[in-house]
Amino acid sequence: MIRIVPLLFAVFALPAPGGATADSQPAFDAGRPEVQAFIERMHKDHGFDSAKLAQVLAQAERKQSILDAIARPAEKTFTWPEYRALFLTERRIEQGVQFWCEHRELLDAIEADSGVPAKYVVAIVGVETSWGRITGKYRVIDALATLAFDYPPRSAYFDAELEQYLLLAREESIDPLSALGSYAGAMGPPQFMPRSVRHYAVDRDGDGKRDLWSNWADILGSVAHYLKAHGWKPEEELTAVAPLADAPADARPTGSHNFSVIMRYNRSPLYAMAVHDLANEIAAGVYASE
Repeated sequence: MIRIVPLLFAVFALPAPGGATADSQPAFDAGRPEVQAFIERMHKDHGFDSAKLAQVLAQAERKQSILDAIARPAEKTFTWPEYRALFLTERRIEQGVQFWCEHRELLDAIEADSGVPAKYVVAIVGVETSWGRITGKYRVIDALATLAFDYPPRSAYFDAELEQYLLLAREESIDPLSALGSYAGAMGPPQFMPRSVRHYAVDRDGDGKRDLWSNWADILGSVAHYLKAHGWKPEEELTAVAPLADAPADARPTGSHNFSVIMRYNRSPLYAMAVHDLANEIAAGVYASE
């Protein structure tokens, strides 16, 4: 859970992380050219205090487990039947039905406002984090710094996300050293990356905050807004086709326009198909109980 501080970067009297473990290595040195270049850019483009930002990055840890995890995402290592089995379980479907029933009024309002069916909003959060049960154990600063500075294949992407995270922390008065997320830096039940939080998160309940960690109005409203902003067509019935049973192991599901919109959330067709199937199973359970 995040910790709110009165003035971001005003206080750095936080203990440095404990001694290095097998998974973590010493903090990021501001003397490294790539780290120094990042600090200079943040100062020039956004007015960050260079010395204070260096102190933040000095408390970030490089974690080998993050590098190992990003090298083997499930979408690339599983066949469709194997991937489907991870998410289309009886327990997850039951949890989804319960979650929908608990938030029925809110979900109905979000669907009416956005045009995005509630079943897909529910299913996305279910696939992402099992409705907030599994939101990630890594500090976001560790994940983004590790990948920005020590993962060359996607360093540019994570460098930009680290920039967005620090801007988000400043805007929302979040302690940048306390927020937790996935190995890739995705946050909260909807697993938004920092750029997505800044650009697509909404204050659904009007309390003046965009809380994607614990406020279900903001969380579910933000998922729907993300899909709407990426071109969801309310008039289209989403269709999807799974690979045949005897298809090659690398065969991938295909679908209609709205199927491709779900892939804007996660670019894997396996992911979009899992969302589609889970959405329909949960919806069947909800409507069967009425």
